[in-house]
Amino acid sequence: MTDIRTKHAPITDELIELLERDPALKQLLERAIAKAAAANPNRDTNPSQTLEEYFAFVDRVSAALPWAVNPSGRYSSLYWRIDQGMGCFYFIGDQPLEELEGLGYYHPSLMYHEPFRSWMNRFVAVCGQFLDTQDSWSEEYYRNALANPDFHLDDGTYEDPKNWRTFNDFFTRALRDPSVRPVASPEDESVVVSPTDAVPQGLWRIDENSRVILGEAEKEGGGIPVKTTSLSGIPDLLYGSRYADAFAGGFLTHTFLDINDYHRYHFPVSGTVLERALVPGADAPGGVIRWYEDEGFYHQSYSDLYGWQSIETRGYVIVDMGTSGLAAVVPVGMCQVSSVNFKESVQPGASVRRGDLLGMFKFGGSDIVMIFQKKAGFRLTAEPGKHLLMGQEYGRFSASF
Repeated sequence: MTDIRTKHAPITDELIELLERDPALKQLLERAIAKAAAANPNRDTNPSQTLEEYFAFVDRVSAALPWAVNPSGRYSSLYWRIDQGMGCFYFIGDQPLEELEGLGYYHPSLMYHEPFRSWMNRFVAVCGQFLDTQDSWSEEYYRNALANPDFHLDDGTYEDPKNWRTFNDFFTRALRDPSVRPVASPEDESVVVSPTDAVPQGLWRIDENSRVILGEAEKEGGGIPVKTTSLSGIPDLLYGSRYADAFAGGFLTHTFLDINDYHRYHFPVSGTVLERALVPGADAPGGVIRWYEDEGFYHQSYSDLYGWQSIETRGYVIVDMGTSGLAAVVPVGMCQVSSVNFKESVQPGASVRRGDLLGMFKFGGSDIVMIFQKKAGFRLTAEPGKHLLMGQEYGRFSASF
């Protein structure tokens, strides 16, 4: 008898075998599919309403472009097709399940439950591998992106598009030259600049136990348990760093990149690199994915808050700024494909200046956390919620240089 699994992609076969070995996991996935179908029964925007349909979805998405993940034709904008594709991608895995409550997860969903969590990480890695192939890019795709003003491809900001041979080449597109993103106050090292094109989310203080002092929204989180040390502790965010406790009493801020933003990130401060590391984590959506029937849209809740960053795939660089102490710059991957990449020359001992290239995010949502010691006296001068370009003023230190 023919094995039906030969019809599936290898990553789908892996999931099928996993469910065969673990009936309890299969039951949880079926529950998540049923809950998602009850919330959004429209197969145009939620095509996986049975287990077999979910297998077919994994097959298709493992070699799909980001705007083709959600099969619905209702979204005319390329930006919204990609955005809603990401919502569709995570909707089932992010369904809250009673069986997973009380286990200390960021959200009681399969996204954080082993062994589904590890399988999902491998799944998004497969998706990312496809986006690094030449099959993921063409002149037609470029023309589609060029026609969408959200991506700003026609204003002279970026390099020659002939350099883009894969989707990720496009997504990590370089600037035409440094002059298109000048560094604010180039002679004033008390000015912290935006590390990339992104939206500042606010400023948090860190207590003397190296825990972020959370606001009421984070404490309650709309049902998300972000009260644990693992979600608010700096040592967890900077996992493995010898400087993890050096920021007690200090400051934390984070800034959120959208799909259409410039996805290379730069140093917001000057100094000497002390440490560089990558921390594997969950390739989760960086919040909670919900379907809003009245709007006909998936929305990501709580991504503006602090807490989820310490469970995602991330990297960190510790910089000695001299008089103003240490800074930690933490690029955080979220959603598919949660890819954090550092420039090879960024190594301990390297001298860096504000605006120097630090690395890049391949496709997926992204966030950058910046942490400063108490002695820096950091204050946020940018307006939370207002988009900044890389190099524009983000904040200032009160410490004298």
